[in-house]
Amino acid sequence: LSVGQRPAASPARATFMEAFGGLPAYQREALVLRYYAGWPDPQIAAAMGISRRALNAYIRRGMSALQARADPDSGGA
Repeated sequence: LSVGQRPAASPARATFMEAFGGLPAYQREALVLRYYAGWPDPQIAAAMGISRRALNAYIRRGMSALQARADPDSGGA
């Protein structure tokens, strides 16, 4: 690779990005803040203007949707 050139995306990464992009924005936001930014749940909930219970539901549903798309034979969406 030359300077500034990005490696080709792997099929797994492309599949993940497609699945992630298909999530509702609020689920993507919750997942990014928790798993990428490493924010604690109270901080995420406050930033999103939602309860911690709602945050946990967003994260649970988002992860379930990603898992179902990664393994279509699992019986998920």
